[in-house]
Amino acid sequence: PPPHNSALFFSTTITSAALFSDRRPLPAPPVLSTHDGMKKSGTIQFTKRPYVEDVGPRRIESIQFSTFSAAEVLKAGEVEVNKIAYYDENRKPIDNGLLDLRMGPANKSILCKTCGGKFAECPGHYGYLPLALPVYNVGFFLTIIDILKCICKNCSRVLLADKDHQVFLKQMRNPKCETLKKIEIQKRVVKKCNSLAGRMVKKAKEPLKIQHDRAKVVDNCLDERRSALAHTKDFKGNSMVISTIDPKTAYHLLENMLDE
Repeated sequence: PPPHNSALFFSTTITSAALFSDRRPLPAPPVLSTHDGMKKSGTIQFTKRPYVEDVGPRRIESIQFSTFSAAEVLKAGEVEVNKIAYYDENRKPIDNGLLDLRMGPANKSILCKTCGGKFAECPGHYGYLPLALPVYNVGFFLTIIDILKCICKNCSRVLLADKDHQVFLKQMRNPKCETLKKIEIQKRVVKKCNSLAGRMVKKAKEPLKIQHDRAKVVDNCLDERRSALAHTKDFKGNSMVISTIDPKTAYHLLENMLDE
């Protein structure tokens, strides 16, 4: 048949299909709210205000400030520093040494092996050193001495009588107590503790060493102990009275302190 007849056939088919199609009206679209009306339409709502999750007021339970833990130091560190040398025989920074390039460039002629930055661009990166035993942190050394003056060197209890302990604790836990007032209470606690045993703990002549002088303790049995030690052949002056609080001992004393 001619091409125009084919076109007529398809046109007739489309018209016939349209006659038998479903002519039911489509459902009306949901009415959307306007900017001013704020009308809800199911779960859709349009507004000029930004979306804010309504969860009600929240209260922060606590905020804790602390130094890096051992795990955090390892996570932040880029290299383990286990060599005391600076350079190798070719005058290049030695790997795992104090000038390892992964911690940053030591001069302007080299690049950082961690970020690729130049001397003026690299912010520097952490290195870490595993310790077999704890050591005193220079920045907290005097604070450690002040705390050791206020606690028992055996049980880590604060050097306060039970009555005074409860009074100060009640004042510190008072929610109406302001920050400056709490600082004043803390100073009173430290002063009271130091009056009992403040001279017993002091910084030694050697760097980063703490001495515990038990000769200054108020004890009725002290004269008896001195008399007994005086008749001992191996007794060497104050060697049994003055002892050194090493970092490991200080660490356990601070760790055993109660949160209150």
